Amino acid sequence: RITRLACLGIALGTIFYFVVFSQIFQIKEIKIVGNEKIQTKDIENFIGEKINQRLLFFPAKNIFLINLKEIVNTFLEKFPQAEQINLKKQLPSTLFAGIKERSPIGIWCQNDKCFFLDKTGIIFEEGPQNHELVIRFQDKKESFSFGQQIIKESQLLSILEIKEKLKTNLKITPKEFFIPNDERINVKTVGGWEIYFSLKSNIDWQLTKLTLVLEKE
Repeated sequence: RITRLACLGIALGTIFYFVVFSQIFQIKEIKIVGNEKIQTKDIENFIGEKINQRLLFFPAKNIFLINLKEIVNTFLEKFPQAEQINLKKQLPSTLFAGIKERSPIGIWCQNDKCFFLDKTGIIFEEGPQNHELVIRFQDKKESFSFGQQIIKESQLLSILEIKEKLKTNLKITPKEFFIPNDERINVKTVGGWEIYFSLKSNIDWQLTKLTLVLEKE
């Protein structure tokens, strides 16, 4: 019985040594897909640096010992242009990285600087001064950074609804959306006049009243 246990221990030890220390399971290739704006070389360098970090006395780059969750979290902090990264281990020695980058739906401007924002209200890189959807706030933000949610998602959804229905139903082209507080949205139009919307009331009903006013005019 002791001999059997010893043989089992030796066998398990041999398997452990082979799996952990063998060159077969050391990552040799990183496959990256889905990125357009983020440079492939930058992603390779970042992931390469992370998988080269030695864990105690265990060798770096072992495919079984890599902490994918940690790499994902730090990657999204490093590259705010990325909405998500999907990491998969492909045995015996390949790491697959699928990147989904953020898609801009508009820009947020403060002073003479503008930044692309995505559907969740997160800014992720500098943008142009002009865009079909420009958003400004009354209060200037003292500090902000890429990857930060600059506008509430509910406010952004209201803006997108207003923009679409003004253009489709009333043939009015918005030029800029101004948010003076959490209760109101001001729309500056290409025609040079302003429309005020309350965030406490139904947007559709306010658009209906606007339509009636314009018909009377």
